[in-house]
Amino acid sequence: MIQKAKFRKLALFSAEIADSKKALDIQTYDAGSKSTLFYYAVVMSVESGPQMEAVEEAVEAGFKKSGIYPLHRDGVQSKNWKILDYGGLIIHVFAPQTREFYGLDRMYFEYKKIEWGRKAEKTSRKLPGKKAGSRKT
Repeated sequence: MIQKAKFRKLALFSAEIADSKKALDIQTYDAGSKSTLFYYAVVMSVESGPQMEAVEEAVEAGFKKSGIYPLHRDGVQSKNWKILDYGGLIIHVFAPQTREFYGLDRMYFEYKKIEWGRKAEKTSRKLPGKKAGSRKT
């Protein structure tokens, strides 16, 4: 059984993979105790069907290297949305208009957003004189 900390790493890894395939508006969410279905969710937009396929394939290939496979996937034939379910991690890949229609970002409003990759680096650069994770005493 995969622990919650491992799912967090997978969520961040999937965001980085999606970013490498030029996915847009990638958001990572920590459900905390608010969901009994998953710990983390990643939501992103893509501009075309081929890009959607590329993101899905890259995430699956990246996880497969660690022996991790989706428990379920949906939207296999769709060019508007795909969902990869890894148990404690749900990955949503949407065309922009479909993402707006389903409104998952509004639904996940209460979940904590997790900074990842370039976003996290930008945040740490905004705090001159402090190292990431250090506290002022």
